Amino acid sequence: MGWNKSGLRRLIPELTWQCSPQVERIVTSWGPGSRVLDIGAGGRRIAPYVITVDFVDSGDTDVVADATATPFREESVDLLVATGLLEHLEDEVAFLE
Repeated sequence: MGWNKSGLRRLIPELTWQCSPQVERIVTSWGPGSRVLDIGAGGRRIAPYVITVDFVDSGDTDVVADATATPFREESVDLLVATGLLEHLEDEVAFLE
């Protein structure tokens, strides 16, 4: 993950920096046959088969939706990833419910 950077740019983290290598390992362990959502993806794509969800279309966003009102039915997703999201929500309890 990430872009090949040189000079001073290599010292500046990307806005979509992967916060933990464990997240990528968990996502890829589910594999392409799984339905994996990355809520609040912010332009990143952890794996080609991950459905990216964000309230803004970054140009590579699969579903533009509020994190608390996605079009996905209950129990229709195998894995949900939401790193660095809760602090941006107006009502994090509504999201967790």
